[in-house]
Amino acid sequence: MTDTVVIALPYFRKDAERIAAFLGADVALYTPEIFAEAFRSRKRIAALMSMGIVVRKIAPLLDDKWTDPAVV
Repeated sequence: MTDTVVIALPYFRKDAERIAAFLGADVALYTPEIFAEAFRSRKRIAALMSMGIVVRKIAPLLDDKWTDPAVV
């Protein structure tokens, strides 16, 4: 497991795999609980989906800009 994960909707799986290969990251397909899991174990999260989905899922997880993982 790496410090970086690319989380993607199944439709974007191929793109996620290419991005992950470039970054040396893991790929995870979207599930309702994937962001909570990633916040506990990763330093960097790249998301391939609507930003609305990302914002709604990470909002309850945010704690501190100095300790939360980077999300793009």
